[in-house]
Amino acid sequence: TPVCFRGIMMRGSNLVRRFASTFVGHPWVMAARAPAAFAPRAFSSKTPEESDAKAQAAVTTLLEELGEDPAREGLVKTPARYVKAMRFFTQGYEQDLNTVLNKAIFTEDSDEMVMLRNIELFSMCEHHLVPFHGRAHIAYLPRGKVVGLSKLVRVTELFSRRFQVQERLTKQIATALQESLNPHGVGVVIECVHLCMAMRGVQKPHSTTVTSCMLGDFKSDARTRNEFLHLVRSAPYQHVAGPAMAEQMAFSKRTRMYDSDGVQLERSLEGHRNYDELLGGHGEETGHKKK
Repeated sequence: TPVCFRGIMMRGSNLVRRFASTFVGHPWVMAARAPAAFAPRAFSSKTPEESDAKAQAAVTTLLEELGEDPAREGLVKTPARYVKAMRFFTQGYEQDLNTVLNKAIFTEDSDEMVMLRNIELFSMCEHHLVPFHGRAHIAYLPRGKVVGLSKLVRVTELFSRRFQVQERLTKQIATALQESLNPHGVGVVIECVHLCMAMRGVQKPHSTTVTSCMLGDFKSDARTRNEFLHLVRSAPYQHVAGPAMAEQMAFSKRTRMYDSDGVQLERSLEGHRNYDELLGGHGEETGHKKK
């Protein structure tokens, strides 16, 4: 048994080394590490066709080393599909910040906070090449210049569609806006669920990672920072419309907000009554008188 175990471990180590060596020095990896990540990527291969062929060969090797048969029906086109998907997941490398902003910076006599909440984002963990996803909240204090609101989304996409760590992603978005707009300050908060923690390792699917980057007045002025963080905390988790909104409103009529040790939560009316009776009145309704 020990000999068999050592054999499995050695095979696993060889697999990791072979697959990793395929991408050492590849622009996908190098651009993610580069300090100035604003420039489009350049492929190591001379042509896109050559690049696709090399990448697909690497995926085929990976499937073989995992004990699969790349020639079987369900996997024949998997290398091509995977490469195409990875190109899409990392398309941010091919985008340029100035092109994304597209002259959408306008002169405006405004110095009040501008904030866009709940920007949905998807990115790829560079450590395990699996997704992490969540939402970003971005705010800035204009210094005579404002940017089109959709550009805040596009800047987020530019940096999230890469191999990333959430800490760097947060800082890149904030730095890009600070350098492009020269505002009084920029604040960025990102909340994400990482599948590398949910599907493997500690396997905690409900854990959320929160990162922030404060620049300018958001860092030096506590009142500005607190206003921003208050607006982040009050952001609804999602927006719904049509039948979904009607269903949500109908559900909200059957629920009550209550305060538990300073934390406001929501329960169904029946669940709230059971909770209140169980704890002897510990669960106090917020904004509703107890009967």
